[in-house]
Amino acid sequence: MSSFLVALQILTIFPTPSPKKMELRFIGEGIRYFSLIGLALGCLLAAVAFLGSKVLPDIVVKAFLPCFLALLAGGSHLDGLMDTADGLGSRRDKERMLEIMKDSRVGAFGVIAACSIFLLKFTLLLSLPYKLQYMLLILMPAWGRWAFACGACLFPYARPDGLGKPFAQYSGWKEFFLTTSVAALATLLLFPSKGIFLALGVIGAILLLNSYISSKLDGLTGDTYGFACEIAEVVFLTLAVAILS
Repeated sequence: MSSFLVALQILTIFPTPSPKKMELRFIGEGIRYFSLIGLALGCLLAAVAFLGSKVLPDIVVKAFLPCFLALLAGGSHLDGLMDTADGLGSRRDKERMLEIMKDSRVGAFGVIAACSIFLLKFTLLLSLPYKLQYMLLILMPAWGRWAFACGACLFPYARPDGLGKPFAQYSGWKEFFLTTSVAALATLLLFPSKGIFLALGVIGAILLLNSYISSKLDGLTGDTYGFACEIAEVVFLTLAVAILS
């Protein structure tokens, strides 16, 4: 229960009681719940979409949904997206890229990345098959949080220390298997015939993305975890439009 509460604190803005005795291992162990929390966020997203459709035009609802999801996460994944884009976009050596990513200021590449993500999510949400959109909205945040877990569990940490290090230090194959099982099972239950293609597509794309970033930085960081989360959601929606339309 302690690791679940910590995971909820990390991934959402919801007021959550802290464990009576906080330990760093709870951060890594909490990864096993990431996809489950993502599904809960997806249910909220689908509920907002359904209620919003009763009073607002569809285009307005679809523009609001990415903003609402970013709000639920406290903007943390977007921050990682922008920092990673600034670092990798600089095309400097590893040490300099890590310095740029640690800088609290946002550069041109970060702004471009954030604007691009919102535009892509908006257009892809508009393109989703109408009858399937609520199920896809439930799954999208789950695969985003799975991507975060993938980077932490399977790749080394690029810095000697940092806010993201406990994720990598205290997680491993067990946490990865559990959170992957939740995301994959939910996808197969909602889409028995084509869910396997959605799941394998996201898994393959994020493994390639994390491998590329790790080759540049000799590992991953907390910022790249957020970067992968945002990219995974776009990949999932793209595959959904391509496969299910």
